[in-house]
Amino acid sequence: MRSRNDFSQVTAVFADEVKVYFARRQLVERLGEAREGRPSEFQPHMGPIMTGLDEIFMWTVRYTAPDAWKASCLGEPGWQSDDRYLTPEGLGLRTELEKAAYLRTFQEWIVRPQIKTVPGVARVEGKMFEPMAPTVIIALVAAFVLSLTFVPALIAILKDAMTALVALARVRPGDAGGGDRHGGPEAARDRVHPRLDQRHHADPGRTSGPLCALRRRPRHGAGQP
Repeated sequence: MRSRNDFSQVTAVFADEVKVYFARRQLVERLGEAREGRPSEFQPHMGPIMTGLDEIFMWTVRYTAPDAWKASCLGEPGWQSDDRYLTPEGLGLRTELEKAAYLRTFQEWIVRPQIKTVPGVARVEGKMFEPMAPTVIIALVAAFVLSLTFVPALIAILKDAMTALVALARVRPGDAGGGDRHGGPEAARDRVHPRLDQRHHADPGRTSGPLCALRRRPRHGAGQP
């Protein structure tokens, strides 16, 4: 049992083989025994069962406000008179992209390694969250749809490739790892279903072609077509 973050909170960590509800009942009894030695305004209560995922600490790395701190001398690290941020390595960051990239580098190579050395920290993850406009999402979807448009000559190539993959995917009952729960062989077959797309794309110079859709149909047992 230990108190974390200097709060009036005590966290009890049990081993995996300990029965949680039995251990919680023991804690309630211990709290009742310690009632005489605590102040009257102190009324403890037990919270719900938590896991390690319930104890996630998040932080943000950002620059100080340009008006809050300026470099005392020209050439010292910090904000300069021309709104340029000078790093300790001597890099002058002018654009927003350069400033964001330096924060990412600072997070990965300075902050993250130090936090990983703190006892009790299981993992340190880092991610930059940036909003995505709806127009960008539509453009990505359109690019994905166009990427699925094949010329008719590629259909035969895909069929041959799928035939080779199906042959490799066939498993005999005697092979290691082969067979299903009924004792029969198991094979996964992928089929190519060409479908003509009659809709016109945004590019008027691009002709409509067949769309190639892949479906996976697992078959169980011997002798299945």
